[in-house]
Amino acid sequence: MVHRLATKTAIKRAVKEIYAVDAEEVNICTRLGKLRRRGRGVATVRRQERKKAIVTIKKGQVLDSGKIYAEHKKKDDK
Repeated sequence: MVHRLATKTAIKRAVKEIYAVDAEEVNICTRLGKLRRRGRGVATVRRQERKKAIVTIKKGQVLDSGKIYAEHKKKDDK
């Protein structure tokens, strides 16, 4: 899940900065929020839309989730 105003280039930069890998391709999927009824169904409200990003990294590069978790935990301990 990414911020709903995030662009492909911003996501690509963030992946490079956070995970230290090169993003080859970024695909974005925006889903409309569900309709929710209020009261007896007279008023309907739409929930906020959601945006997903699917990032393909370059061949030969690997995301080490254990290393990422350990670094994140160090920052929280400080």
